[in-house]
Amino acid sequence: MIIIVLYFKKIHDFVANEVSRMKPMPKFIQEMLFFNKIKKPQCH
Repeated sequence: MIIIVLYFKKIHDFVANEVSRMKPMPKFIQEMLFFNKIKKPQCH
């Protein structure tokens, strides 16, 4: 479980970096925000 959380965090950081660098698709950002909403309750 801990490994999965760390893995997700790594992906999230990487995606955040990519988005802040290129800002490729608003749809992708929307998906990320939605994913964050789902992830938050699981974390806490």
